Amino acid sequence: MRKASHPPKLAEWILRRIYPDKGEFTSVGDFREEYEEVYRSEGSFRAHLWYWEQIIKSIPSFIRNKIHWSLIMIHNYLKVAFRNIKRHKGYSFINIAGLVMGMTVCLFLIQLIRYELSYDGFHQDADRIYRVVDRSSSRTQASLSKALVEMFPEVEQAGRVMFFEGFLRIEDELIQDQRIYFADPEIMEIFSFLPEYGYDREALSEPFAVLITRRAASQYFGTDDPVGKTFSFANSFDFHVKGVLKDIPENAHFRFDFISSMSTLKSITGQDFLTGWESREFFTYLRLAENADPGALADKFDILKKKYGLERPEFRLQSLRKIHIGGNLQADMAINTDIKYVTILGVISVFILLMACLNYINLSTAQASKRLKEIGLRKVLGSTRGNIIRQFLGEALLTAIVAMGLSISIFFLLLPVMNQFWNRSLSFNIFQDPAAAFLLFCVPLVVGCVAGIFPAFYFSTLSPVMLARGKMKRQGKVRLRSGLIVFQFVITVFLLIGSFIIGDQLQYLKKKSSNAYGEPIVMITLNDQRIRRNHDPFKDALLQHPAIVKATASFNLPFMITTGSWCSWPGQVEEDRFIIRHSCVEHNFIDFYQIGLIEGRNFSKEFSTDETSAVLINETAARLMGGENVIGRTIATSSLFQNATVVGILEDFHFKPLHQRIEPLALTLLKDGGRFAGVHYLAVKINPNQIPEILDYIGETWKDFAPEFPLVYNFMDDRIEALYRQETKVGEGIRMLTVIEIFLACLGLFGLSLFTAEQKTKEIGVRKVLGASSPGLVFMLSRELIRWIAFASLIAFPLAWYVMHRWLQNFEYRTEIGWSSFAVSTLMVLLVSMLTMGYHLVRASRANPADSLRYE
Repeated sequence: MRKASHPPKLAEWILRRIYPDKGEFTSVGDFREEYEEVYRSEGSFRAHLWYWEQIIKSIPSFIRNKIHWSLIMIHNYLKVAFRNIKRHKGYSFINIAGLVMGMTVCLFLIQLIRYELSYDGFHQDADRIYRVVDRSSSRTQASLSKALVEMFPEVEQAGRVMFFEGFLRIEDELIQDQRIYFADPEIMEIFSFLPEYGYDREALSEPFAVLITRRAASQYFGTDDPVGKTFSFANSFDFHVKGVLKDIPENAHFRFDFISSMSTLKSITGQDFLTGWESREFFTYLRLAENADPGALADKFDILKKKYGLERPEFRLQSLRKIHIGGNLQADMAINTDIKYVTILGVISVFILLMACLNYINLSTAQASKRLKEIGLRKVLGSTRGNIIRQFLGEALLTAIVAMGLSISIFFLLLPVMNQFWNRSLSFNIFQDPAAAFLLFCVPLVVGCVAGIFPAFYFSTLSPVMLARGKMKRQGKVRLRSGLIVFQFVITVFLLIGSFIIGDQLQYLKKKSSNAYGEPIVMITLNDQRIRRNHDPFKDALLQHPAIVKATASFNLPFMITTGSWCSWPGQVEEDRFIIRHSCVEHNFIDFYQIGLIEGRNFSKEFSTDETSAVLINETAARLMGGENVIGRTIATSSLFQNATVVGILEDFHFKPLHQRIEPLALTLLKDGGRFAGVHYLAVKINPNQIPEILDYIGETWKDFAPEFPLVYNFMDDRIEALYRQETKVGEGIRMLTVIEIFLACLGLFGLSLFTAEQKTKEIGVRKVLGASSPGLVFMLSRELIRWIAFASLIAFPLAWYVMHRWLQNFEYRTEIGWSSFAVSTLMVLLVSMLTMGYHLVRASRANPADSLRYE
């Protein structure tokens, strides 16, 4: 008789998965007996073939049975889940409300982060396009782009961009505060600005030719074809429309409606402005060859500096995709964001969603005592640990899916409000955006798993005997729940401290920038060339009103002076050269803005030479010039002024946003002719009690002098606040998110207080019988809460101090981190927590002891 062979191992392994029974009398054993019979009668090959044939025949029925019983189990899980939701309406509402709020906030923040990171990604060669910047300034010299192409073969193309702001007159309609960009022809090849119709490739080579976007064509020319039509800029220059481009997406740092040629700029300003290495007024972009190393190119910039005798510039490359999230460089063309803020929003979104999940865990644990016997009965009737895990995970997933559906509805309802708040164009289309569809699938899946994982695995480990008695293991459970609550408090205290410090910094910036000028200041933009050239009659007319206290004119706003050039003086050492910022002002400028004079004198009409050869410098400039015997020295700049005598030294004042260190500054008097002829702004101090009347008077006076131009004015405080708009938005957003996070934390505390009251019902009854008072019981029950908040504060304090200290380093001038933010945050968390838990604790302490002792 032949000895029986063992069936194929792989086949037997598959069979055990199809019929997962064990023991001596099993389906696998039956198949082995049949296999041995075939083996003895027909041999090994036929026996193996028969065994595999049985497996193949079993697979369809196995799949059918698996699907059938899985659907039955899913139906059972859903039925139980819906019954629990219906039976425990309060808990279900809190669970779903917390998850809805967490998911909605998470959706908003994820979309916002995706939008911020998507900037400039629509350009075809976005990963090969770079901008050249000089240290912290986004603007570079006129000759740089040409030198880059000539010296470095890895630079395929380079081009310059610049813009002017002014007024357009299109078919007798005046459009104010409009930018016209000027660019080299290479810019249209570097970037992917697509033509709409009538596009002329030579448009950026011809003087006064201009390309406009479809949005501008529709807005300013209606249904007419704008190609071939003419409009004027600043009532001085006529531009001819040569073509229409498709609208530029909003997630682009370089957006325009009108773009003209550099030859136009040459006709306006002269050849010297477009060549040379002195002025720094241009944005320089380049496209690298494929596989070119930007780091290696940046290392070669020293060769360029040596060839052209450039001592001070520190050129570096800025990737196109990182311009928007790279922070605001000096004199940038748009307000950008900072990757730090994007990271902060991302971390907060994760924390808020995690808080919602922790609330679900706490609330599930709190109501678990009502389901212990149900779970025990399931185990007695044969439910495996996997069945219990799937049941609880299924309930969590169902809750997450319901919450996600509500979150999407709320998201679309609030989307216009959030777009207005953040000044963005967020959208959410699962049919056009695969990432959005993937997000909708992943968020409830992740939330359901995270929220249900602890209850599922914890309850599945309990023995049927303990469950039948309605008892739970306490070892480890209390520590875990305490850890979750402490973690929530850490986040809450941290966010509160952060929101307070951000608010203090913003107030510090506004107060220090305004410098307490006293009366409100109205900044009038002089957009009429006649008033610019001769503003005295207009100013004198305004001063006739008794409520207009003072007035002064200047070329720049006093808190936004960006024009600069290299400064030199007799006996200067080459290493001492520095760039000095410059503005033209009137005689009373420093008195008007209450700028202190440290040494020397102010401009004076008694000195006739002041208008042509006097200059005031600030402390920083004087220090860089040696600091001693500076009064009386003659200084000159490469393109701003020549041979001016220093007559006074001013105290350092902030003529730029407080993100930036105070730089050297020179003030000269306004004069006719030259590059800085005329004024741009007229500032007037007014009586704060007569603001409406004064504004009406200014409007009427303006009509008398420039009836064809609209009056454009701003309050100085509003202009200063606009400088810190990004920080303000981030601060408001963090405060709003902090309120949401506190609300979510309160939901968790609500569940915790209910759980505590249920667990200690009999203990409370015994203590009351023994004479304990209600206030004493409330204190006893809340003692643990106080310990949690104290421990969380000890963790949150150093963490908040470190993070906010790092954030404040982004500002050259910043407030101090005071202890009050930490103390107030802790007290607020304690107060809100006590109010949240107070209802259940007071109710439990005031209950009838007889009812408490009978409680099960």
